[in-house]
Amino acid sequence: DAQAVMQAASLAGCHDPVNRLPQGWQTPAGAGLALSRGALQRLALARAYYGRPHLLVLDEPETHLDQQGLGDLLQALDQLRAAGHLVVVISHQERILQRCNHLLWLEAGQIKALAPPAPLLRQAAWQGAA
Repeated sequence: DAQAVMQAASLAGCHDPVNRLPQGWQTPAGAGLALSRGALQRLALARAYYGRPHLLVLDEPETHLDQQGLGDLLQALDQLRAAGHLVVVISHQERILQRCNHLLWLEAGQIKALAPPAPLLRQAAWQGAA
């Protein structure tokens, strides 16, 4: 669905990298496709956003993103959450964790805490974990 592809690409902020390709959105994927790691991450995020899934699980989604990419990711997470989607994020990035409703703190495979972000982030910083 071309419209759903464009919506996902817009949410991921990957129109510019794709439009800079020789054939834009018609460029065949495969060997020799020269995209930065950040652009590849944005495309991966667009794939995850495609169809606006009700449950979205993202593991370190900020990997390889520059500041603009991180800002686009934060905005996308806000939009998805506001639309009622459940987003589970695995991250060490405090800017992402601050946007969560709840944090689950795991230590040595055991649940250490489940709470809103502010008190857990303060405790993590105090203990040197953040």
